[in-house]
Amino acid sequence: YGIALTDYYSSNIMKNIFVGNATGSSYDMRKAIFIDGCPQTHFITFNEIENAHEYGIYCNDNESGDFYIRSNEIINTPSLSTSLVRTGIFYDLNAPETTDVVITGNTIENVQCGIFARHVQNGLQISTNIIDFKFPTGGLDIASGISIEDCYFAKLDLNILDGHGATSSSTLGIRIEASEGFRCYFANDISNCGYGIYCDQDSPDGNIVCNTITNCTRGVCFNDIDDGNIGPIQGNFSSPFLPSDNKWYPSTGDPSTWGNRT
Repeated sequence: YGIALTDYYSSNIMKNIFVGNATGSSYDMRKAIFIDGCPQTHFITFNEIENAHEYGIYCNDNESGDFYIRSNEIINTPSLSTSLVRTGIFYDLNAPETTDVVITGNTIENVQCGIFARHVQNGLQISTNIIDFKFPTGGLDIASGISIEDCYFAKLDLNILDGHGATSSSTLGIRIEASEGFRCYFANDISNCGYGIYCDQDSPDGNIVCNTITNCTRGVCFNDIDDGNIGPIQGNFSSPFLPSDNKWYPSTGDPSTWGNRT
């Protein structure tokens, strides 16, 4: 670890530089910032993290602690591993909690998952992040720029996500699973992915507005949505927040390659 906190009540981790080993098969920094079981307020800002093999910032089981993760730079130069999912920022709770988790203005490069969040109720905001990610040949699971699970009323906006030219079904720009009332809107810019936005399972009253999707095999996918509970399309015609104003652009290459895009 670069910094590891367990059972501390609060922290302000600011303007640190973490550099891990980038050569050979030996990795001396698997997690640059590790916070576990610290249920108070944490500010993680303006840090530079280079070559964290598994996680740049890892936050787990901090109950109702508030987290403000802003303006960090997470850069990796080694090739991605096929035995684990390298992740820029990871936030998870063992069970749903109402808390503020604000992840904004971070730059993340050469990861398989940019930002992952799970079990945050009412207070998750992921915005103005720049994420370059990809799926390694023979890798595990999927690659995603932003992935949220069971996060009620999450706000995702103004993020720039690049799947690094991988247009396979294993590369998802934004992945949303079972997250009621999510707002994926206002100028998320997603490019070079198999799926621009992938909604898995029911997310009633969620919405997708004003996103730009470029050079993705499929723009938006709805998977495993039950009848009458079709996630981001749910609403009524008088609502000002109906899905609208999204833009899709095909490949800039030969138009003959566009036929399999939806």
